[in-house]
Amino acid sequence: MEYLNLGMEEASDMDFILNKVSELVDSKDGTWDINWLHLKFLKTKGEYYAVDLVFKILAHEPKILYAEKRQGIKTVVWTTPLLSDFLAKGGFTKIANEIDIRKKSEEKKEKLNFEKLQYDVRNSKRIFKTYWLTFGMALVAFIISLILFYLKLREMGTF
Repeated sequence: MEYLNLGMEEASDMDFILNKVSELVDSKDGTWDINWLHLKFLKTKGEYYAVDLVFKILAHEPKILYAEKRQGIKTVVWTTPLLSDFLAKGGFTKIANEIDIRKKSEEKKEKLNFEKLQYDVRNSKRIFKTYWLTFGMALVAFIISLILFYLKLREMGTF
């Protein structure tokens, strides 16, 4: 899954959700309701924000959470054994940091390529301006060398 739009705040909220889920799973039967998560922990963020984050977590490969519809509308989620390892390795915050580092690196490369392109354009313009001057000098030198060659041959008496 691509995490191109994963910001640091979203990543920390997703890790917060995973940590809370991990605690809940240890104390309950292993399942929990998405709507309860919003009501309990992410009250200020909005219901759809919490649900969106949970669905982003559910889309993560390899799976760290599974979801299932139960009792009509209620969506129940449970964890996989990979959750504790994922959190121990940094979770979504680490992924967001890597994305941020990659974006900064790409921006730096683009800036350097732009500077190189500007230099190349300036160099091309300079070469174009001086081309006819150097071509003319080379042509004059060639004509002088032909004249000298002709004079040398004439001096030797072959002409």
